Amino acid sequence: MAGCFFSHWDGGQLDDRAAKSALGGAINGMLAERVALPESGLVKVPDHLTDEEASTLPCAALTAWHALMEGGG
Repeated sequence: MAGCFFSHWDGGQLDDRAAKSALGGAINGMLAERVALPESGLVKVPDHLTDEEASTLPCAALTAWHALMEGGG
C-alpha cells in the first residue's frame, strides 16, 4: 500500500477538508518508520512496481496532475 498525498480526497472538487489532509502540509508527512493513515489515504501499489518506484507516485503523480489541471491540460 502507498499513502495518498491528500488523505481525504478521492476525486471531484478539492474542498477544504481534503486540502487540509495534505501529507507534509497541515498534518505530518511520511518521514517516519511507521505512520497511521485513514483507509481513504491508501492505494494499492501495482505488483510490477518496486517499493522505490512506488514511493515516487504520491508526489510525482500529483505534480503531473497539477501541471495538467492548472495548465489547462
